[in-house]
This record gives sequence, C-alpha cells and structure tokens, in this order.
Amino acid sequence: MGRYLAILAIIALGVGFFSGLKVTKPGMVETGNNYLREYNFYDFRLLSSIGFDTEAVEEMRKQEHVLAADGSYYEDMIYEDADGKEKVLRAQSITEHVNTLELRDGRMPEADDECVVDAYQFKGQDIIGQEIEIADSNTRDTKDAFAHKKYKVVGTVNSPMYINIERGTTTLGNGRVSAFIFIPEDGFSFDAYKEIYVKSQDSYDIYTDAYDDFIDDVTPDMETALKTVTDNRYDRLVTELGRTLVEDAVEKQQQELQAMMQDAQSGTLTQEQIAQMEQLQPLTQEQQDALVQEYGEQAAKKAFGDVKTYVLDRSTNVGYMCYDNDTNIVDGVAKVFPIFFFLIAALVCSTTMTRMVDDERGQIGTYRALGYTNGRIMAKYLIYSGSSAFLGCVIGFFGGSYLFPYVISEAYRMLYDFGTGIEFYFSPGLFVICLCVSLICSMGTAFLACINELRCMPAELIRPKAPAAGKRILLERIPFIWKPMKFLHKVTARNVFRFKKRMFMMLLGIAGCTALVLTGLGVKDSVSNLAEFQYGDIDTYDMEVTLNGTYNEDIQQEVEDAVGDGFEDSTAILKSTVEYHAASAIKTVYLIAAEPEDLESFVKFDMTTKNGTYPGNGEVMLSKKIAEIADVTVGDPITLHDTDAGDVTLTVSGIFENYVWHYAYITPECYEQYFDKACEANTMYLHVDTDSTAYEAGGKISALSNVMSVSVVADIKDRVENMMKMMDAVVGLVIGSAGALAFIVLFNLSNINITERVREIATIKVLGFYPRETGSYVFRENFILTLMGIVVGLPLGCLLHRFVMSQIQVDMVAFATRIMNISYLYSVLIVLAFLIIVDLVMRRKIDKIDMAESLKSIE
Repeated sequence: MGRYLAILAIIALGVGFFSGLKVTKPGMVETGNNYLREYNFYDFRLLSSIGFDTEAVEEMRKQEHVLAADGSYYEDMIYEDADGKEKVLRAQSITEHVNTLELRDGRMPEADDECVVDAYQFKGQDIIGQEIEIADSNTRDTKDAFAHKKYKVVGTVNSPMYINIERGTTTLGNGRVSAFIFIPEDGFSFDAYKEIYVKSQDSYDIYTDAYDDFIDDVTPDMETALKTVTDNRYDRLVTELGRTLVEDAVEKQQQELQAMMQDAQSGTLTQEQIAQMEQLQPLTQEQQDALVQEYGEQAAKKAFGDVKTYVLDRSTNVGYMCYDNDTNIVDGVAKVFPIFFFLIAALVCSTTMTRMVDDERGQIGTYRALGYTNGRIMAKYLIYSGSSAFLGCVIGFFGGSYLFPYVISEAYRMLYDFGTGIEFYFSPGLFVICLCVSLICSMGTAFLACINELRCMPAELIRPKAPAAGKRILLERIPFIWKPMKFLHKVTARNVFRFKKRMFMMLLGIAGCTALVLTGLGVKDSVSNLAEFQYGDIDTYDMEVTLNGTYNEDIQQEVEDAVGDGFEDSTAILKSTVEYHAASAIKTVYLIAAEPEDLESFVKFDMTTKNGTYPGNGEVMLSKKIAEIADVTVGDPITLHDTDAGDVTLTVSGIFENYVWHYAYITPECYEQYFDKACEANTMYLHVDTDSTAYEAGGKISALSNVMSVSVVADIKDRVENMMKMMDAVVGLVIGSAGALAFIVLFNLSNINITERVREIATIKVLGFYPRETGSYVFRENFILTLMGIVVGLPLGCLLHRFVMSQIQVDMVAFATRIMNISYLYSVLIVLAFLIIVDLVMRRKIDKIDMAESLKSIE
C-alpha cells in the first residue's frame, strides 16, 4: 500500500503543480475578458487636436467597424484629501455605451454636481457623502473646465479603463494621478469632447493573436474614418468661426453706416465722409458666404494650426497591458518548475516499481513456470502502476486547477481588484497531456522493470538474485582517512558508495528538491526585497518634495525650517515625464536633469557595463529595464517623446541598475538645448535623521504655499512591498510543493532502502543492537546522501533561479536576480526537517521487523 500511495502522491503533486500553474493564466485572462466585455472596454481611443462635437460622435457611430462610440471629457485637477494633502485626480465624464462603470457602493450621479469615485483608491475612507473640492492651487484653465467647484460623492465605482492600481501620469504635482472620479457630462464646461472611445467588436478574446490581427486590419479603416470625421468637424469650425467674424464685420459696418447717417442728418459730414457712406453698401448673401469661408479658414489656421489625429488601441492602456504582463509571470514559472516535478516523479516511479518487481522475482518465476504469459504477468504491474497514476492524475489535476488559480488570483487582487473572482478553467486537452505523461512515468517505468526480469528463465527467477560482487571504495585506498574510522562508519561508507544506483537516485531526488526549494525562496528574495533594493541601495534620500513653481533659496529655507533639527541635506533637480514609444506599447519614463555632484549622496548608480558614465551634452543615462525594452546599449541612440519638444534623440552614455519605474538622466545643459526649455528645478530630495522626522515634516512641508506634494520614501517603500506581496502566494505554493516533493522522495527512497535491507537490519538486531543504534545505522546513510544531494542541489538551484527570473517580466519593474544568504540556510533546513520527519516515521517500521521471519532462508 505504501508503494501505491507513493506513486499516487508524487503523480498528484506533479500534475497538480503543472496543471494549476498552466490554467492560472487562462483563468485570470478569462476573468479579465469577461469583465472587460461586460463593461464594454474600448477597442480604439480617438484623439484630435481640434476636439469633437456631438455631430462628430454621431458620424463616428455610423462608420464601418463601429459597434458603439461615445465622446468623453477629462481633466486633471488638484484636490486636498482628508489629511490636507494635495493630490491629483483625473475627472472623466460618464459614458453611456463604452467603458461603462461597475458600481461597487452607493448610486450613480443624478445631478451634474455629483460624482462617483475610485473604489480601490478610496477603499475604507467612508467617502460617500463627502465633497471633492477643486483646490485653489489649480490654474484658471483647470478651474474653468468644471461647471462647479465642489462635487458630492454619491458612490464608488470600478472602471474597465483602470483595472490595476496605476492611474496614469499627469503634468500636475508629482507627475502621477492618485485616483479617478467620474462626473456627468454637464459637470464639465468644455465646448468639445477631448476624445472618442470606440467599441469595434464583441467576439474576440483579449490577448489573442486573432484580436491583434483584427485590430491591425481595422486600424487603417479607423484612421480613414477619423480623418473624415475630423475634416467635417474642421469644416464646421471654419464655417462657425467665419460666420462669427462676418457677422461681427456686418454689425460693425451697420453701426458705422448708422453713425454716418445720423451725422448726415445733422449736416456735419465732410465730402470725404459722404463718399465713404456711399461705398458702405450692405453685403449680399454671396459676398457674406465668400467672406465666411475666407475669414473662417484664416481664423482656424491661426487657432488650430495643422490638425493632428491619433488612433490609439488598447496597448496604450496601462492596466490592460500590465494585466497581460503580470499573468505572464505565472506562465513563466509554469514553463520551468513542472519539468522538474515530472522528472522527479519519473524517478520515484522507477525506483518504486523496480524494487517491487525485484521483491516479487520469485512470484514472477512461479507464474512463468505455471504457464502464464509475459503479457499477463506484466499486466499486473502495469495495472498497479497505471491505476495509481490515473487516480493521482485526476486528484492532482482537479485539485491543482482549483487551488492554484484561487490562491494566486486572490493575491493578485491587491493589484487588480475587479470582478467577483476568478473564472476556473478546466482544459480537457491539458488533462489528456497530464494523463499521458503520468502513465508514461508510471507504466513506462513498470514496463522497463518487468521486461528486464522476464528475460530470465523461471528457475533463475525463483532463486534469489546473487549478491553483487564486493568492491573496495575510494576511501579504502586513502589510509589516513580510512584507518581511523570506526567500524560502523566504515560500513556506512561502503553502503553509501557501493550501491551506486541507490546513491544516484537519492542524489538526484534530493538535489532536485533542494533546487526547487532554493528557487522558490530565491524568487521571494528577488521579489519581496525589491523595495529594499530600490530605496535602500539606489535611492538613498528620505523625502521627495515636488514644488508648485521653480526652486529658489527662499523655498530651500522654508523647507529646512519645516523639517527643523532633523534636517541633514538636500538637493534640487528638474523632474518631468517623457515617453518611449516601444513597438508594443508606450512606456512612461521619468526624466531627471541634474549635475552628477547634485545627486552624489542621494542616488547611487551601479553601472551594468564598465564603459558606462554619467551623460554629457546630447547623452542620456538609462535605467536597465527601459534600456532592455528599447534594446539599446552604451553608444546607441534612443528617441524619447516630450509633449512640448516632440521627439528627442540622444545617445546612451550608461545603463544603471534600477528596479522600480523607468528613469532617464541628462544634464541641465542637454535639457535646455535638446528640449528647448529652461532647466528650472522643480523637485527636492531631502535627507533627514529618522523616518519619524520625515513623517512629521511631511505635513508641515505640504502646507507650504510653494509645495505641490511630498513623498516620504518609507511610504513608497511600503507601497512597493505591498504590491510585491502578490508574488508571495506563488512563492508559497512553489515552496510548499517542493517541500512536499522532498518529503515524498525521502519517504519513498527510505522505505525502499529499508525493504531492501530487511535481512541486514534483522541481523544487527539479532546481534544486540539497541533500537536507537539500529535506526542510526540505517539513517546515517540517508543523512549523508541527503547532505550530498543538498551540495549538488544548491548550485543547481542558483541556475534554476536565474532562469526562472528571466522568464518573469513585469512592466515598470526589473527584478533583482538575488538569493539572500539566509535562503540557502532555510533551503538546507527545510530538506533536513523533512529528513528528520521521515526518520521518525521509518523508525517505527524498523521496530516492526520480525527478526526470525527475516532471517529465514528463501529456499
């Protein structure tokens, strides 16, 4: 029964791990697909430099490949939260057909001075019933964009446009949007929509080649439709502007004519004025129409310049792309770990069935002597191994397909809080694959074990197998080591190294388990310690202060006074955002302009190449992740897009290690020359004595009139750590599965070891060995083999960890490929702990060995 359960358990574990990880991504993608389809997530986002009116939206709805289209307003604005801190909100209009909202609490707005807010970012704040007030620090244009100064919160919502915690970038504050709010269209004061969202299909699943092909095919038609709609919109603007100018001109002409007629009646006109009055004849309709076109085109050209249009697809949506990247993490892990599990499963099945066939050599010989065919004899063992593998496969497949997706998806809800839970996905094709592999591992090894024995004659099988010829081991040839060893230690050494098959089986099994445990712990180190690597080793400042305007000495003094005695040091830099347009998406990059001496004690640069240097004029230094995305190295050009300056091409001078966000560093001289703007510092980095000082000073600095926002690095560090906790579930499952695998391997191999040596153990018990001595005699070998397996497994784990981390790709994050020293110790202790557990369990089996029965001759 023990052998049967061992095969069942190892197959269930391997299949559960493989199928669980394999179906997690499809399940998560299906969950996202259903959510985005239910709330009509857009396929295209259309932009125009002249905006859109209601006629343009109606025209777009009539275009080919358009199922639904809605115009949308949006505006970023600064507001004060409950703690008095200024944050940036993105206000958007509520659309009817596309990007509809998921109401989480409260109700939808009924008046134009009501709003619904971000359910995730305002979670636990009792926000319903409170008011969002547009801060006085906003510009006049921002204030004029809204119909009201205050908006009452009546509900919380999720939006398909924001399925993760990222809310986008902005030119306000620290460059990042804190949360979104949605208000009715009448809550804005715009004359034209800023964008149109288009839904073009309802049949393709997200992240599929079919959907990508559909978008590629439809995009040219959408660009043509947008140009047509924009041209019509432009013509209406020309007519509207022209008519306004002509009407003004006609009115002015009439006023002048009326004034002259009054003067004529009073007899005060000169001959020249009389001639002018005669020329001021009312314009005909044809003349007015001609002037409308002429004046309108001139005014439109002056107001709008060259009209630009943009057709953007889902790849520019941060949440949509990040969800794809993050689900690929699990898929990356699934590509590697299951291979090791199945290899070790095959190893366990092989040793189990080989030992079972060896134990029943006499029965096999008897069956053959009685006339049973090889096929019927072999069927017994094939059915035995196959049935246990089948049950293990069924249990593992359905158990793993439920457990793994559930645990991992719940962890991911820290970043993606939408929907009601994961859609469980059971793949028949995957089950067939798992079943075939399971049967090959079990029945294949049983077949090989049987075929070797069935080649022998019945008489040879009935007799016990001749013992292997004795051989001297290597240690015996080293006298200064061998001679001082105790007798029992010499016996242990001979047993370990003479039985090479058992030794290699143990080494491979324990090495594989150790490698898996170390890899799991290494993934946790690389992911969970990300915040410490970034904000302890690289960004060493304690506070970041974003200014309303330009840095000056007065602001410096105000900040120092606010911090008080805890102030240590500060520097001022220019910090803004630019974009890198990758082939698959647009990446936001923080651009920092500063001299190297200004950053010396605030940011530590660890160059990835020896020839990397801080940039000079016309050069840029990039963080490692964005350099990998752009596929550039030192000396290569890279083009960054700035909202004002357009595309700017610079030469890469260096690439440095960085783990969170994308950064590009340039000099102030380079910024002024290539970005065509004055390099005026707008951000301060501060060193303070303690974290408590930073928290206390944060509120005081936020209250300064020239300060837009304050970020305490300890807060950022906590947020990043919370973000990375989503990986704890994956790592926990890996470590737990690897530990279970180690236990099964040790248990099975120990069980086989004892079964093979029953007569030997019975002999030493007859010789008077105490139970403790007997157990030590047997398990000393297991301990030595386990240590040898650990020694082999640790470097193997390092290699496996590197490979696994190379498969895990997350946008805006570059994971450090590091394993902490304590993880090596934990890996050893975990494997040894399972060894001790197996030791304690197996001692009971040794105690039950019947000395008299075991010493009976088979003959």
